[in-house]
Amino acid sequence: MRDYETMLFMQEVQQMLLVATKLYSWQLDGRLNLQSTNHPNGQFYYDLFKISKCSDYIQTHFLSVDTPIIIADSLGFTWIVAGKKEDGSVLEYHLLGPFFTVEASERYMMRLCRQLHISQELTGQMQGQLKKIPSIPITVSLTYAVMLQYYAIGETICPDEIIYVNTSTSIEENDQWMTTERHNTWEAELKLFESIKNGTLNLEGMALTNTFSGGVIGTLCPGDPLRQVKDEVIVLIILATRAAILGGVSPEGGYSIADYYFQRVEACDTVGTVQKCSVEILQTVMHRVRMCKERGTHSAVVNSCMDYIETHLYTKINLDQMAKEVGYATYYLSKRFKEETNISIKDYIKEEKIKRAKFLLARTDISVSEVSERLAFSTPSYFCSVFKSFTGMLPSEYQNLSQIERNSL
Repeated sequence: MRDYETMLFMQEVQQMLLVATKLYSWQLDGRLNLQSTNHPNGQFYYDLFKISKCSDYIQTHFLSVDTPIIIADSLGFTWIVAGKKEDGSVLEYHLLGPFFTVEASERYMMRLCRQLHISQELTGQMQGQLKKIPSIPITVSLTYAVMLQYYAIGETICPDEIIYVNTSTSIEENDQWMTTERHNTWEAELKLFESIKNGTLNLEGMALTNTFSGGVIGTLCPGDPLRQVKDEVIVLIILATRAAILGGVSPEGGYSIADYYFQRVEACDTVGTVQKCSVEILQTVMHRVRMCKERGTHSAVVNSCMDYIETHLYTKINLDQMAKEVGYATYYLSKRFKEETNISIKDYIKEEKIKRAKFLLARTDISVSEVSERLAFSTPSYFCSVFKSFTGMLPSEYQNLSQIERNSL
């Protein structure tokens, strides 16, 4: 049982979360019975939560997982749920919500009232209540889930560890969703386009949840946040690769980057992994653009080799195949490349793969073996050997050091 000072502290934190997120806090016991909330109409919304029948999903989730869940219930509300466990059992649940991932139309509000069997006399009052529910993009709610886990459980987690579950009923064809948030302005998209083309984009200053500065992308896939985020990143891929082509990247190189990341995005199964993919996309195109601008003194032959290598970093590069693609004999290609760059093609390939590995290790949480596999090294041990020869440390040491530096910011 919490002491009085702890309870006061938690109440203050709940109030701060409300001010910062516009989300109300809820505490439920291990059987999902309401213990406390700072919502003025708490019992009403708790009853709706129970009616929605998402309790089974939540309890099943925390049987095997300790990280939060973002769940869209059968009434269309979304909740962020963290579970405090002891000896494998949940002692209490902490929730933030409810909220919509996009703003619901009047028609949707009316259908929801009918679904709840609310009388006509109470429908107007109910609609007024529903209009007070905030609309929060799913990407932003990931940040709130990280905050909730730290506040309630005392653990620091990454956004990609959070699971999203949609148990909501399908929306009828005539029920429209809308958003009153401001769409991206043409000026904001043009600024992003120009900064990529010129190689001046500040990746460190960009938030994961707001890749397009100056506004938001419109609702592309109502009711499916994962599909929505995937579609947003696909838009980013198209914009970024076209800007990179204008910045000096060959059209074939730009299209290859786009094709690769289209497949990567579609393979993602969480919002967090899609977001990480978006950062990697921008890093890739910026590296390509800057590299093109720095190698202006190289011949077309060598530039073609560099383009091919950059485009195929995630594959095992065969020199004979590359020479065939570029249109020159392997011997001539190797000789010309070494003359102009003072490095062999094989060493250049290793160097570029290690540069990409450093980015993946520093900016993502994937394992060393996964980085090795993604960059098509024959074995993880060989990858570690090559990495150490270029950096002076093992990949795991570099990753740990990068993590310490990130946490100190």
